[in-house]
Amino acid sequence: MKNTKKQFAGESRKAESSPKRRKNAVWFGLHARTEWFVFLGIAVFLLASILIVDDYGMNIDSQKNFGEGEMNLNYILTGRVDQGVLQWQMHGAFIFIAAEAAKRILHDRFHLYDPTAARHIILPFLTAFFLGFLFYFVKRRWSAIQGFVVVGLLLTFPYFWGHRTCLF
Repeated sequence: MKNTKKQFAGESRKAESSPKRRKNAVWFGLHARTEWFVFLGIAVFLLASILIVDDYGMNIDSQKNFGEGEMNLNYILTGRVDQGVLQWQMHGAFIFIAAEAAKRILHDRFHLYDPTAARHIILPFLTAFFLGFLFYFVKRRWSAIQGFVVVGLLLTFPYFWGHRTCLF
């Protein structure tokens, strides 16, 4: 009986000290503003990506991926299948369809980007979504400060910026 009372007393002391620990964990008022800093960093990343997406070229399998995206979007819009492209399709097509739709809007319709850059423009937005999801996941599991650090490290890592568009 005494052991259970000690256990309950110990748990209540831990619960009482928890708000003090949280107060001490606030580093220079950063805890309350972490979401603003994270989303400001993501916004800077998106702006920079939109401005420099023209500098990224094609990679080894771009031609195959471009053909798959065009074939899949044509099938969705018209119902016709291109058998020459269909035999080379190897994996999921959602990202290729989205890239082809972006190309048709941003290159074919509005002439804002070249075809390759128009296909790549969706990647920074997918990356921004991933970063926001990652921040909220880490914030929920650990804390907002740790989420800020994780997203901040990714946003300041040069490899992350330089090779984020090499998926197509």
